[in-house]
Amino acid sequence: MLVFDIETGPLPDDAIRRLSQPFEPKTKHPGEFSPAAVKLGLLKDQAKIDAKISDAKAKHQKAVEDFSSAVEREEETYWQEIMDRAALSAITGRVLAIGYKSDKAQAIDHVAAVDEAKICQRFWAKFLDCHKTRRPIVGFNSNYFDVPFIYQRSLILSVDVPAAVFDGKWMTKTFVDLLDYWRLGNRQISNKLDSISKAMGIGEKPEGISGKDFARLYFGS
Repeated sequence: MLVFDIETGPLPDDAIRRLSQPFEPKTKHPGEFSPAAVKLGLLKDQAKIDAKISDAKAKHQKAVEDFSSAVEREEETYWQEIMDRAALSAITGRVLAIGYKSDKAQAIDHVAAVDEAKICQRFWAKFLDCHKTRRPIVGFNSNYFDVPFIYQRSLILSVDVPAAVFDGKWMTKTFVDLLDYWRLGNRQISNKLDSISKAMGIGEKPEGISGKDFARLYFGS
């Protein structure tokens, strides 16, 4: 049995922006002020009517003045949300490391030692060895994230993917996902490995650290 786990990180900001949908503001410009558009209800008193129109005009003017900054804030939020999620997509993210552990040894391939394409190539080489010797490759949520991510990055990087990965249109059973065993068919269960490990008393992640922190800690930024 070979146990593995991957860590991903975002591509450079300029690449993420180039590969993402361009920002389109949802905030609409107030347009020209129209006194006729002011809702007066049952008002009859001209002074009160004039006051309500004047108040509406002032609010409209404020909205016009704030429009540019509102769009800027919206755009900033838009890109920040994309940057925060970038590492979870093979289009805007990349493989930073893959760790392996068997009953004989453990190893980590990471981008400071070899480039991402080489990391993917080594993964598929290990897969072929396990597939041929009928050894399972075990992960957690790996059939839903890790393996598809490596596969998609391999396509992007022009790395050959072994045909043995596919069993018809499905993934080969060489890949064993412990999340499937935990769920026992109930796809609504979405517990994280850290929570399950703590419940079983077999360890947990360092407090305050999650996978989204990997790139920042790895690069020391």
